[in-house]
Amino acid sequence: NLRQHVQTDGMHKKDHFKPGNRSRECLSEAVKTLKGEYLVRAIDEHKMDQAIIFCRTKLDCDNVEQYLLKLGGGKGMVNKYSCVCLHGDRRPQERKANLQAFKDG
Repeated sequence: NLRQHVQTDGMHKKDHFKPGNRSRECLSEAVKTLKGEYLVRAIDEHKMDQAIIFCRTKLDCDNVEQYLLKLGGGKGMVNKYSCVCLHGDRRPQERKANLQAFKDG
């Protein structure tokens, strides 16, 4: 049972999914939806203090960031699910500050 799920890019929003459907579209959407749950499990299981998470797109980065913030993460490195984004759509000053926050722990 998912607590919440990562917002997806909506690519397959209009597809009709049903249990047992193993189409590529359905599996693609499932992976995007479950990504956050698996990320949180990995953080918890391995007791990670820090990690760099790579996403395929800038939108995926933003969506994972929002998911972790909803779980109680904060901007900067303040608690278990704190996160920052470093992708190119962020202002250079923000990226620099985010990278420094990561380095500082």
